Amino acid sequence: MYLERNYVRINNVIYNKTTNGIKNGDWIKYGVNSDNGLLIHWDGDINCGDEYIYKEYKALNANEHRGQFTIIKSDSIVREDYTFFQTILKEIDNRIPPEAYNITAKGKYLNDKKTGIWTFYYESGKIKKIIAFKDGIPFYSFKILREDGKLLVSAEKINNSKWKISKYSNIGKVIKIEYGRIEDYKILY
Repeated sequence: MYLERNYVRINNVIYNKTTNGIKNGDWIKYGVNSDNGLLIHWDGDINCGDEYIYKEYKALNANEHRGQFTIIKSDSIVREDYTFFQTILKEIDNRIPPEAYNITAKGKYLNDKKTGIWTFYYESGKIKKIIAFKDGIPFYSFKILREDGKLLVSAEKINNSKWKISKYSNIGKVIKIEYGRIEDYKILY
C-alpha cells in the first residue's frame, strides 16, 4: 500500500481520492499493526547501547523522503568504565508492506458521504458487518456479527424515521431492544 497526498494505491488501484478535501470514489479504511518497531542492541569496548526504531506510515510532504529518520529521544548514562546510550528513532515511510496493515472497511464515497454497499472487517479479515448507505446514512436493515460469526447486534429499519436495535448475548439471546432514529446509533455504523 502506498500513501500519497490525496490517495492510497494498492496493486495499482487508486482508493481514498480527495479533491479539495472532498471524498469521492472507492474507499478503504485500514489499520496498521502496532508492532512495527525494531530494537538494536550493540556492544563496544567502552560503551554499549540500544536503538529503538519505529515506523510512521504517512504520505510524504515535499521536504520528506522514504526512509528518513528523526531522533525522538537520545540519552546516555555514564558509568565508571562504560557509557550506555539509548536512542529512539522514527522512520517515515509512505509504503506499508502487506503484512503490516489490514483492511477494516471498503466502500464508496459520493460528495463526502458514504454511498452504496460498505463491508467492514475484523483484523482477522472476517466480515463484521455489511451496510447499504445513502447520503451517509444506513438505508436498509443490517446486522453486526461477532468475529466467530454469531450475531451481536441487529438494526432493523421499521420506517424512514424509526429503527429497532437489538443486542444479543454470545449465546444468541436478545439482551436489549431499543427504538429510535438510526442517526442516534452512529456508533453502529
